[in-house]
Amino acid sequence: MERVLVNPKHLLILLTLIIFNVNLTGQDVKQIDNFIKKKKVITFDLLYSKDSIPNNLNVSIIGILKSQKDQQIIIPADLLAKYFISNDVKVTPAGKVMLLNRQLIKKDTAFITFQFAGDLSISKIFAIPINYKGNLILNYSGKNGLNGNHGENGKPGIISGSRSIEPGRGGDGENGQDGGSASQYHFYFSAFASLDNDQKQLIKIIVHDKHNIAIDSMKMDANSSQLFIVLNGGNGGNGGNGGDGGNGSDGDRHYTPSYGQFGAFGGRGGNGGNGGNGGQAILYFNRETSSILDRITVIENGGKEGHRGNQGKMGARGINYFLGKESDDARTIRNMHSDMPNLNGIDGQVGLNGQETKIIYFDN
Repeated sequence: MERVLVNPKHLLILLTLIIFNVNLTGQDVKQIDNFIKKKKVITFDLLYSKDSIPNNLNVSIIGILKSQKDQQIIIPADLLAKYFISNDVKVTPAGKVMLLNRQLIKKDTAFITFQFAGDLSISKIFAIPINYKGNLILNYSGKNGLNGNHGENGKPGIISGSRSIEPGRGGDGENGQDGGSASQYHFYFSAFASLDNDQKQLIKIIVHDKHNIAIDSMKMDANSSQLFIVLNGGNGGNGGNGGDGGNGSDGDRHYTPSYGQFGAFGGRGGNGGNGGNGGQAILYFNRETSSILDRITVIENGGKEGHRGNQGKMGARGINYFLGKESDDARTIRNMHSDMPNLNGIDGQVGLNGQETKIIYFDN
């Protein structure tokens, strides 16, 4: 992988060109695809404005694909997700990127890996400076439960001479997993003394787990940033559907009465998982940091319930033959069965909302 430090002079030139570029339409998408098809892309660049990059990287980025002969084509922000892949950021449909892993930030710089979707071997690491002026989202929600697997379909029945094998019952769907409950977290806010004059008004946030052990830290702008603390319970997984019952075999076609098999019952649907409970935030402020309290939103909702799985369909009854022909009412009775029991699963339960947020003031 190649580490790239973006040259500010190149940014100014290229961004100026982009400002005067017309908005791309569907025809331009075709032009980009045609460029990729006919030119061998060997590298790319990503362009952004340093002043507009907040803590969560919620900023538009423009791409440039380059070919062997140094030909290039611009990829607008709203097409970024179509042509580039990254496990480090989430790319929105509008072309904004949001940082997924704050551990990638080293000395106020985020090191983000991007790959060209047309050839994953073409990859670069971009060093993007952070200015901490954007909205900060701290998400310590419980994990979502996994969905249950669907049951397998039952095998059809067999009638062959004196040999008769009953059709197989559909397999049961698995239960969905319960969503994880969010825990209790402690958030300590303190003024941060920075040597950088552009970042002198920062607040440092140190996060402790329920045992009051430090697990994370980050910074936000003291005057403009909004902070969202999300401690939702995880959603319950959906129950798997039951497999369909096997179809009954047709009766043998010969000159004696012969009756088809009844179809087998479908499998039981799995139960939905329960939603996890919301957590609790405990916020610690001193006199220097309490002014940001009205810019903090804490969300502690219970997780959604998992939906039940449906029972599998009952297998069709085999055809009833009599004297080499289908009997008069066979078409009616072949799909008539004894009452099928209710084998649907049960929906999970919604998780409980988290406990009320606590605010604690302390002296410096």
